[in-house]
Amino acid sequence: MVLWGLTLFLALVMFMMGSSKVAGTPPWPEFFEQFGYPKWFLITVGLSQASGALLLLVPKTAHYGAGLLAIVMAGATVTELTRDGGFPSPRTAFIYMVLLIGIFAVRFHRARHRAVEG
Repeated sequence: MVLWGLTLFLALVMFMMGSSKVAGTPPWPEFFEQFGYPKWFLITVGLSQASGALLLLVPKTAHYGAGLLAIVMAGATVTELTRDGGFPSPRTAFIYMVLLIGIFAVRFHRARHRAVEG
């Protein structure tokens, strides 16, 4: 139950963040420009977040979604640590990354277990 609650929360947050990036909603374009990234990268990150969020919602694909989103959050953490930008600290991206790695580990283990059984 806790796993699904956390999964639903992260799926909602990641989908909202991803779709706002794809739509070019402020402040995302300004942040990416400050970080020195091209506009296409904003859309790529947004599509990755929205897609990963949808993958999280399906048990058989949840580990793929969690893995994809953990990679995106790792990139966000590194960006926030190494570039001047609008974020006060990289803590939020790092916390999301750690939670997504945890979901990935549990879901991957369950997927492997299902594959072995049948």
